[in-house]
Amino acid sequence: MKISCLVGTNGAGKSTILQAMDFVHHLALGDIEVWLKTRGWKLNELTSRLSKKKMLLLT
Repeated sequence: MKISCLVGTNGAGKSTILQAMDFVHHLALGDIEVWLKTRGWKLNELTSRLSKKKMLLLT
């Protein structure tokens, strides 16, 4: 049996990595609206740190 673990100090981004993986999973399933709703988020609230735009286009 293999066990994978994510190790790091507080604030290192462990939860962020898991959340990003969950996001990509739901994006691939096509139910990103449900994913956002369970977190109380709206699509227009997502921002990119790589762009000045306030909204990301998910297709």
